Amino acid sequence: MVGQYTYDAEKAYSSGIEFTAFARHELVDSTGGIVRCSNCNSYATPFVTAQVCKALQQSKHVPSIEKLKYILYENSYRPIQDTDLPVIQYKHPDWIRRAHVFKGEGVVGSVAPYYFQTPYEAQIPRTKVAAFIEQAILREQEQQPDSAFRTGKWSGDLTDTIVLLGTMEPEELQEVEQLAVHYRKHVVYISTSQRHTPAPPFLSDHLRWWQQEDHFFIKQEETIAIEASHIPLICMYYSKEFDILYFLHVLRDFFARDGYQSWIVVDQPTAMLHDMEYLPLKAAIHGLQALIIAAGAMAYSAYTDIAIFCVEAQHISNWSKEQDVSVVDIELSVISVAEADSIQISIQTEQRYSQEWVFPELNEGDIGRFYTSLEQLLVN
Repeated sequence: MVGQYTYDAEKAYSSGIEFTAFARHELVDSTGGIVRCSNCNSYATPFVTAQVCKALQQSKHVPSIEKLKYILYENSYRPIQDTDLPVIQYKHPDWIRRAHVFKGEGVVGSVAPYYFQTPYEAQIPRTKVAAFIEQAILREQEQQPDSAFRTGKWSGDLTDTIVLLGTMEPEELQEVEQLAVHYRKHVVYISTSQRHTPAPPFLSDHLRWWQQEDHFFIKQEETIAIEASHIPLICMYYSKEFDILYFLHVLRDFFARDGYQSWIVVDQPTAMLHDMEYLPLKAAIHGLQALIIAAGAMAYSAYTDIAIFCVEAQHISNWSKEQDVSVVDIELSVISVAEADSIQISIQTEQRYSQEWVFPELNEGDIGRFYTSLEQLLVN
């Protein structure tokens, strides 16, 4: 209806589009003439923006963006039976500005930079995890001006998120959750073997708790044949020992330098922390081909120039033959060869072109030389 907007929990989680407005309306000019506007984002966006301004004018204090979204939700049009609160868990943890990163036992991580600021990064001790994290938070507060302690108003330089990498004990997670509520921090928890559901106090404070999903869902009408999208698709296989996120980070920079927008999806949830996409490999009921189709649809929606899809495997033949992979323009494998203490890169195309490189280590210069060959292959 004219003048209404709604909150869509499903879209908020899947695509980040939280509010949808009815934009078709009529404008009357100075002569009394009527102009009928179409139902487009160009008209819906300023309408929702006006609702934001109205909420800020009517509220004396809006402490966070989450509180503002909740106010918008309360003022939106929705069926009476719809009592769902706005989601506090998103598909992508893309809100992080500054975060403390804590790694559990055995977690190595990547040397690639995070997309957010990281004032503190450390290994989690075996015991008293929450106390260890609280010390880092308090140290950061101590660096604030004296006026912040007197007024309780901290500057924008404080971290907004606690990032936990690796499996933790349930009791420890509950303590971290309570800590997050007390200091008003969002939480990103990445563990391949455990999930945690925050308690009501955390949810009622409109804080975000993000953890990876082990499944994905794309509506049939949202899919598009990869060959119809005309986006070059590279399928990359890598060995477990290799820092694939650093390799992709540098490769993306080279593409960007030459004016190409690259869209990258990896079967590691930590890829999200480096501004890449995550697609769980074990979620593909119909095999790798289903994931490739999903990646193609996601890349098409991102309006990218090139799509790179990465899965863990020892070499190309492990997957391309066994999984009956098709509609892939270029297949790559990047593996660590322990006995030769080197990195081996193999490449093959639909036209049966193949090439191989061997580097003693893979630094930025080596990746640059590989990129030059890859770009020529794509352009030609």
